[in-house]
Amino acid sequence: MTEASRVAVVTGGASVIGRKTVDRLVADDWNVLVADFNGIAGEALLAEFDGERAARIDFVPTDVFDEAQVEAAVTRAVDRFGGLDAMVNNAGVGGAFGPITEVEVEDWGYTFAVVTRGVFLGTKHAARVMKAAGRGGAIVNTASLAGISGGAGPQAYSAAKAGVINFTRAVAVELAPHRIRVNSVSPGFIRTPILGSGAKHMEKLLGGVQPWPEVGEPSDVASVIVFLLGADSGFVTGESINVDGGVTAAGPGSATPSEAIRLLEDSSASRADRPDRSPSSGTASQRPRGRREGAAAAGLPPHTGRRPRTVARLPGAPRRRPRPHPCGGVRGPGHHRSCGRTAGRPRPPGRPTAARHRP
Repeated sequence: MTEASRVAVVTGGASVIGRKTVDRLVADDWNVLVADFNGIAGEALLAEFDGERAARIDFVPTDVFDEAQVEAAVTRAVDRFGGLDAMVNNAGVGGAFGPITEVEVEDWGYTFAVVTRGVFLGTKHAARVMKAAGRGGAIVNTASLAGISGGAGPQAYSAAKAGVINFTRAVAVELAPHRIRVNSVSPGFIRTPILGSGAKHMEKLLGGVQPWPEVGEPSDVASVIVFLLGADSGFVTGESINVDGGVTAAGPGSATPSEAIRLLEDSSASRADRPDRSPSSGTASQRPRGRREGAAAAGLPPHTGRRPRTVARLPGAPRRRPRPHPCGGVRGPGHHRSCGRTAGRPRPPGRPTAARHRP
């Protein structure tokens, strides 16, 4: 089969690393279905392709937390282009930030729900189609340098990405007899919107944390992904390729990568109380809105109030389940809006039952 007739699904494909991967695949005459949570960015992507290229790309809004939506994206690729040869599980979030003693269990679970569960669901449904077709295939999962070293990312994100790397190895062994290759890429410090205002400080990591004298770009990662999908990597499976400018090679003798975490946390905290105004996507277009907001995929109602500082908050991601208050309502900072009790404390004597929520 020629590459001109090959079909790929790319989750989180409307922005940054995913978008650069889509551009490269279309340029190499692949048929590509983009599955992304950000519908605005997805439609804008389609508008940029015209003529013959427009016939080789499609978009479907997809929340990778939702199995039905992931399966529907894979099915649409098969129906539209006649098969499936490659799956790129790229969607993700920065997730929970802050000291481990302050991280909420809901934030931790949300990070794993998108980063690890999304990779699992994409792999599951892509492998089903590939096995049934009997012509092999390639799956590439986006992991991270944070998944292989301490101090290169927040705790939940690092643990989730480590899970992606080992999941990749386990599935590669299982699917090898079916000629389905499974690999992962681990980007280092790449210039992406998830860094927010911290991106301008990336140069501080050069020469200390990162030996290579230039900041990594999304296109650097996309090039490796496209290589792993193609025939030139036909004997490569179960590998995690680091795209990190030599950070891993420098080892413990280099400056601590924890500086990168501080950059992320500072930029996230500086934006934590600002409303989201931009439709542009984050690292992979799956972006959290705050720990007190319900999950859109679960049909939970939205809630107002001050945004927390313990979640990497990028606009447009599925919302999460709110924390219940003892009265049965939704707990927020300050006084609870329905029962008048201060969160976690008995109501002071004399306070009215319907005390207003105070931000």
